[in-house]
Amino acid sequence: MGNWFTNSTKIDVKLIDPPPALKYSPANPIVQGYVNIEFLETVKKVCDIKCGIVGTVRISYYANDIACGALQATAVDRKLIVQTFDFFRVYQDIPLQCGDIQVTDGQIATNDFNKGDKVKSKFCFDFPNTLWLPSSCRQYGDIDGDITIAYAIYVDIYKLGKITGKPKVQDRFRSIITYQGGKDPCVPKRISILKYTESELFHHKVKKFYYDEAANALIPSSITKSHSKTRFIRRLWDDNYKSETFKNITKDIPLAINFSVGSILDMNEPFSSYMQLKLISDLRSVKLESNQTTDFVFNGQSTCLGRFEIESLTVGKINHIRLQCYQHIMGVINETPLLRVKFSDLVTDIKDFSYSKEEGTYYYDVPVDKLIQCADIDLNQPLSRLLGDRTIQCSGSIQNWFSNKSTLTFIWKITDGQSQQKRYQIMSACELDCLSSVSQMAYYPATGAVPDAISAPPPTYERSGNDKVVV
Repeated sequence: MGNWFTNSTKIDVKLIDPPPALKYSPANPIVQGYVNIEFLETVKKVCDIKCGIVGTVRISYYANDIACGALQATAVDRKLIVQTFDFFRVYQDIPLQCGDIQVTDGQIATNDFNKGDKVKSKFCFDFPNTLWLPSSCRQYGDIDGDITIAYAIYVDIYKLGKITGKPKVQDRFRSIITYQGGKDPCVPKRISILKYTESELFHHKVKKFYYDEAANALIPSSITKSHSKTRFIRRLWDDNYKSETFKNITKDIPLAINFSVGSILDMNEPFSSYMQLKLISDLRSVKLESNQTTDFVFNGQSTCLGRFEIESLTVGKINHIRLQCYQHIMGVINETPLLRVKFSDLVTDIKDFSYSKEEGTYYYDVPVDKLIQCADIDLNQPLSRLLGDRTIQCSGSIQNWFSNKSTLTFIWKITDGQSQQKRYQIMSACELDCLSSVSQMAYYPATGAVPDAISAPPPTYERSGNDKVVV
């Protein structure tokens, strides 16, 4: 991971088989590697060296004081309140393998290290899956308040103070890693299939070819756009927009989507396993008897009236956030885009749809293989890999200072291949999780590494930019 130099030591930490982008999760919770310490000068009375993982949180709250006076403009005094503390720690003591052992009057064993002495030790830690840990994030919230969560591998070298005789940190090493948390493991996980249906009507959809009874053939249409708002003016000079001709060239076509997704989306499973899409058209609702009439097909050739193209899928996340910064409580609702998938040449035609006698509609199950083939990204990868080094904040809460509830939104964009496009927006109840970790048990090395929940320290305030700081 790199070297860290101080005046007295050189600390080097190397990870064993780290995940891509150093992003750990409940699916790969084990952090292991080697720590190498070289003393660049003589250091006496070293009593302990600790190596571990620490989680740190910074909560920012912006308070506005509004002052109103007679015949005076309203003045806003903006104050920044910051609370910073460690909320998670797992560690182990590094054996002191060299140096002269000394014993102080307080019976604390210490070591004296000479210049050139080296200490090497292996470490192994596990992010426990028995409690909810929030994902790494930066300024997660809005302009009124946000939270930053960071995880780091640390090495602290302690020595006895000359005056107090108590251990104090001599040198400190920090290296940031990323953690992708899952859904709160304390909440029962009931997985079910959620089905959503959204309908749209393509008004005056233009045929690329229309059937001419006199010629008993398909004739190319000379218009590509219905111009519904200006049609009555255009018909004065263009016969295609006159009622009889326009009625033959265009039709209203309904198109609905039926999208199925699990109540929990596993971030470690291939994203394609959640791509269950069905297109439905109720032709009878617009007085069209069949998808095999000359409105749609003649002698096997399509009129393109039923032609549609699936253009893209956008996956977003709606967050309901609750933060507490000392006595200040704030609620935030925002929407975050996660993933955008563009499809090329993903074309369907109602003339090829199957008929459902029970529903009286025409339908088409879009093959998953076709979605994968036409996508601009590899949908066989899990969502955690598609996000790269980004993380997602899953649903859960920790103590009283942070809680998060997240659900996914799916927006399918479908065009008629010409001028019309529709957005099918689905506000789902689907939540994200790492289901592959459900059956795992937390593992702690025999060296004595234990998780430690650390309470918040006394209030501290920090200055940020031009904000006025509360004292």
